[in-house]
Amino acid sequence: MTIADNEMLIGLNEAVDAIIEVGEKCQKCYRHCGATPPPILIDLAKHNGQSTLTRFYSKVLKQTYGLPSGGLDDYLEFSVNGDMKALKDLRRKLTQAAVYTNTYRGVVSFDITGLAEYINESQIEFFHREVLWAARDACLLFYVAPEEMQRMAKLIADLSDTVGNFEVVHVSPYTITELAKITEANIRKLGISVNSEADDAFSNLMQEVIQNVVIHSAKETELIAKRLAEYADYSAFRPVFGLQHLRNALNYYSDDRGESYHGER
Repeated sequence: MTIADNEMLIGLNEAVDAIIEVGEKCQKCYRHCGATPPPILIDLAKHNGQSTLTRFYSKVLKQTYGLPSGGLDDYLEFSVNGDMKALKDLRRKLTQAAVYTNTYRGVVSFDITGLAEYINESQIEFFHREVLWAARDACLLFYVAPEEMQRMAKLIADLSDTVGNFEVVHVSPYTITELAKITEANIRKLGISVNSEADDAFSNLMQEVIQNVVIHSAKETELIAKRLAEYADYSAFRPVFGLQHLRNALNYYSDDRGESYHGER
């Protein structure tokens, strides 16, 4: 069986491989003995594919572990910091998302980067307690921004002791080629096609565009795709990129002098 063979992911190869490995262990062992898959911690910053990986993990576990497909949410995502009110609200939200049970049994991800400023505070102890409660039934993912991994080493080690040893996965930064492919996918999501004349050159031109901008996260490729969409041909029923439209867009970015993209994320 090919695990989640219908899922197209760009980049994040180390995390994808780790998730698939857990899925394979679920097929062979965990689903048969009733054990919950061990948590995974990934050094990945916000807006760089956290939701994509969490969704992918949920699909893999549905296929290999038998996670229920029903419920209010297939997966839940939390970004936690030192806000004690928000920390105390975690259990309520997990309970509300449960269906026919008292605890949530799907995939739960926590971006814990925001806890870096509270390593020696009471919030950390409280978070450990809530995570331990969630780990009884839920399948957990943790995310930490790469630049905070060293500062949070003790917190990560303590968290691993709390929920059981988890695998720490280091993800390589996106390459220009990968960011270009993500931009291309975002353009197609906008309903814009590429004619046969421009199809062969499309990927190369996308890479040239990416080389001419400063990107701080994969999320920003959505903004680039929207800007590029302005250069498409809208005279027909469906918008389309021809070779000249792509060249016009590239000329714009060639004169862009390293524009930096910061938008709503």
